[in-house]
Amino acid sequence: MFDTAASYGNGEGEVIFSEALSQIENRVFLATKLPSSTQDAGRSVANNLGRLRVDNLDLIQIHGW
Repeated sequence: MFDTAASYGNGEGEVIFSEALSQIENRVFLATKLPSSTQDAGRSVANNLGRLRVDNLDLIQIHGW
């Protein structure tokens, strides 16, 4: 399982992780987090998918602090 969030490195963490993910041949369990204040969750998820360069996520969590 790999856990990401747009808040890690202002989204850059997901971009960097996507490069490593593209080298993994086996299926991984991929989780991400949305900010608790997200007004447009759909757009946030679409942005996560784009930065990670994947078609789906296994788990979406609410990032609370």
